[in-house]
Amino acid sequence: ARHAVNSAQRKTLGHPDELAIGRDGNSRTLCVLAAASPRGKVSVHSIVTPQTAVLDTGSGQLERYIDTGLSGYHLAYMDVCSSTGRLFLIDQDSNRLLKIDPEADHVSDDEVSFDSKPTKIAVSGSYAFVAFASQDELHVYRTSNLSSVVCLGNEDGIYGPQGMKIRDGHLYFAPSRGESDPETAAPRG
Repeated sequence: ARHAVNSAQRKTLGHPDELAIGRDGNSRTLCVLAAASPRGKVSVHSIVTPQTAVLDTGSGQLERYIDTGLSGYHLAYMDVCSSTGRLFLIDQDSNRLLKIDPEADHVSDDEVSFDSKPTKIAVSGSYAFVAFASQDELHVYRTSNLSSVVCLGNEDGIYGPQGMKIRDGHLYFAPSRGESDPETAAPRG
């Protein structure tokens, strides 16, 4: 069901068009994040609102907002599971991993809290990979229930993982510091 969003709702929900202009009239980069879904949807999340917007890629229309429950100014990253369309979002303010079902308009009760700030996320099939650059760690979770699979560190060739990309079922990552292992550029599956 498509939801009509009027100008009053846009103001209440912190519509990105209105948030992109600062009080001084200058435009701002808000680190709006997007993840493409296999169902022809794009989800966009801003650092200044708790909502994730769902847009239809065919029509270009805003369909609805999903309230993530995040509050205040927050830096979040997200990725989508291509087989289910579920979104996985890490928030650096609350240090949490959230699972969102955009088709059901709800945030799952499955969530993970961290002691430190997550830096990046990548999702491939059954697994969500969460990087912690300052701890030189990569945590792996099952996408079905966010249960922990493994935590990889220096002894596994993980040195401050920052950039991550999934390609052909393999996880590729780049270290955030000058340290690296020759195997870092090789696929990790």
